[in-house]
Amino acid sequence: MKEDLLQFIWAHSLFNRSNLITDSGEAVRIQNTGVINKISGPDFSDARVYIGENLWIGNVEMHIRASDWNYHGHQNDGAYNSVILHAVYDNDKAILNAKKTRPFRQ
Repeated sequence: MKEDLLQFIWAHSLFNRSNLITDSGEAVRIQNTGVINKISGPDFSDARVYIGENLWIGNVEMHIRASDWNYHGHQNDGAYNSVILHAVYDNDKAILNAKKTRPFRQ
């Protein structure tokens, strides 16, 4: 799978929205997937995501593997500090700055 396919799936809500949870077990409900970003920075902006009972509005970053966050150097790039959700296909590694990113799994 390629990341652009994952972005397409996200942008068009072609995934099962039921039973999404974070690594810590909090329910995730996608109200709006946001607007795709065609330039550098997080993949989507202005997304609306409920994590638990809290509504988060902001950026979403997509990766095939959670470890790609560090592989791409996002932990050192301030443009990614506003990411509210790190949506991944394969949650292969816990990310150290997980308070800023919230991987989920189905």
